[in-house]
Amino acid sequence: MRSRIAKIIDLDRRFVFRINWAYVLVAVLFWTYGYQAAINTNSLVFQLGFAIYLIGAISYLLSIGERVNGDFVSELQIHSKDLLVLILMLALWVLYSFSALNQPIVGDQLYYGMSAKRHEIVAVLKLSPAWADKFILKDVVHVANIVSLVLVFAIARMMKRHAPMLSTWQKIGLISVVVLTFRFFVIQAGGGGSPFGPLQLFPLWVTTSIFGLSDFALRFAQTPALILTAFWIYLLLTRRMGRVNSVFVAAALCAIPLLIHVSTIVEASVWTTATWTIFLVSIFSLHQDRKLEFWIAISSILSIAVVLRSPSFLAFAFFIPIFLVMNWTFIKKNKKLIGYALSPFLLGLPFIVSNLLTGTPATYSADSLEAVHIPNAHSLLHRLYYAFSHGIVLNTALSTVGALWLAFIFGVFVPQKNERHYILSRVIVSLFLMAAIAMFFSIRPSLWITDRYKAEYLIPFVILGAYLLFCKMSEHPLTKKLVPVFACAMVFVGGWGGINYKTVKPIGVSQERFMRETESVYDYTSALAAAKAAGFASHTLLVGNTNAEFPFILAGFSIADVKNAKALTRLALQAKDDWTSVDPELVNSALEVQLVLISDTADKQLRAKFQKLGWMDWNQFPSKDGAVIYALVRRQLGMKTA
Repeated sequence: MRSRIAKIIDLDRRFVFRINWAYVLVAVLFWTYGYQAAINTNSLVFQLGFAIYLIGAISYLLSIGERVNGDFVSELQIHSKDLLVLILMLALWVLYSFSALNQPIVGDQLYYGMSAKRHEIVAVLKLSPAWADKFILKDVVHVANIVSLVLVFAIARMMKRHAPMLSTWQKIGLISVVVLTFRFFVIQAGGGGSPFGPLQLFPLWVTTSIFGLSDFALRFAQTPALILTAFWIYLLLTRRMGRVNSVFVAAALCAIPLLIHVSTIVEASVWTTATWTIFLVSIFSLHQDRKLEFWIAISSILSIAVVLRSPSFLAFAFFIPIFLVMNWTFIKKNKKLIGYALSPFLLGLPFIVSNLLTGTPATYSADSLEAVHIPNAHSLLHRLYYAFSHGIVLNTALSTVGALWLAFIFGVFVPQKNERHYILSRVIVSLFLMAAIAMFFSIRPSLWITDRYKAEYLIPFVILGAYLLFCKMSEHPLTKKLVPVFACAMVFVGGWGGINYKTVKPIGVSQERFMRETESVYDYTSALAAAKAAGFASHTLLVGNTNAEFPFILAGFSIADVKNAKALTRLALQAKDDWTSVDPELVNSALEVQLVLISDTADKQLRAKFQKLGWMDWNQFPSKDGAVIYALVRRQLGMKTA
């Protein structure tokens, strides 16, 4: 017994983690194009052709993954001390973000949360018998998810045990059948085809499967991106400045208030931020030659990031020349190295092509009424010129990140000891930053003020600059002693800024309409709990960008009540000019609607319109941010209390 305990607490114990990127890429391919059925059209010819592509991608990845001298396998050695650091980082960031993690999710976040659980929710609503209608829907889904996790682990163990007995082609055949079978049934059920990165739903699925459907579980799903980024930086620095200083520096680099903020939002921007940060810090701080397995690992991470969030693909344009320059001597001897290093991109290629052809929800369109933001906005070059010439690029950056943190970008130009390819690497960093800025400001101008998107193109370069500054400080005995002092100061200032992110006023910006815009939290939980307690559970209409029935599920409504809430949203009560609003006349005619909860609709006069029709204020539900949900009931029901 003592020996077992000693092994557990042995801080010098070494753990070896082996990652086969071929298997990881195929697993992500299954989730993306099988379980989520991404890239969906009504064309049978296209579906057959795409099925052939998927089989080809699976075949190539598995065949070279098992054949190319183990270069698709990364081996990560971590000490018990490192795992302790990981736990401390998790505790630190959860403590900083605890209040934000427990806020209700809002707007598009509700859509992402619903999408992550759509398979289970739809199955329960369609297949549950009448006697189960009184069960709490989210509890039923949680039980189903626990069973699913057990099955997944059981299948994984079985595959690990029997995989060596199967040939590569048998594995390819089995996996291809599973992917295409799931894809067929999901498409037949009306799923698939979302323009958003399908893999961003996976972290949401995991955390809600473990912790149950809740605002905390959905928000916490993004926090690992912050933790893993800090831990990756820590591991890179340990050889350079020791464990103690590495802990301080890794924590400091990830203590940027905007980064802390986006790590609690149910949105995939934080994953692009983490991916570009890992890419920049890993690649642009190289001081020695790396083996092929290193480049395949980076290529795989970038490919996975593409199906998390499509803007991540921009890093590939810079990965390719860096790989060629760093490995040209070996590439001249073996041209296949290029194919091996770029093969992971087979995963994200269809998704990128789809986005380029059909656009994304953020793509600018001539009929999107963006002229209210900038004149003559139809030209991409004009929009970029306008953004730079009117100071919008700088002002919006300052209002989200702040001058103190933004100044660290200049650390990118600090030379490092024994550094190779200094000029080339700085040129590439500069071009990367310019391309990232241009890509961001090519989208709809109404989104230029949204803070979470700026984390993608600003935070990675801020972290890289600060990383190189700390590395330079560690080269000299005197400044090395100051590393933990500066790092602690950054953690304190950044942590305070993260906790108070929404209340601290941004730096003065010359154009008011381009000030920072962040999430406005509406207290759906309290409003729906009050409605349920007052007997309105089956007769409540929630108005706003709320994704129909999902807030009712999070609030703990029964299967029957969720079915009723879903039925009310299907009554065609929406306003013609605003899908987040309703037509009060139509709602007034729908007698099954007894309570209306108005949240984040663009129609600010909606409450007054209901009052003119005889509806009465029943209650108000303000959040800490000042956002208010207004509850109105029919006059004859006005005596009911909340």
